[in-house]
Amino acid sequence: MDRLNDILAGTFPGASLVVKDQALGYRRKQDLFILLVEAFGDDDSDLSGPFVVKIGSKERLEKERQGWDRCRPPGLKHGSKA
Repeated sequence: MDRLNDILAGTFPGASLVVKDQALGYRRKQDLFILLVEAFGDDDSDLSGPFVVKIGSKERLEKERQGWDRCRPPGLKHGSKA
């Protein structure tokens, strides 16, 4: 649990967080966590609001990000923060 707290605190510095849900899909995947997180920071902060946060190995997440970049609809500018 401490590792998860450290990761989320580093991702959302200065924000208060609530983990609202964990998405499991059809089956659990070892060392991959998909969380729905609500962040509460400054009102005008880009780090406030709902977020889907994926936590896993760098290699697994990079492969998924590359796949998303290849099929992303034209004009969609968000959704690929590394």
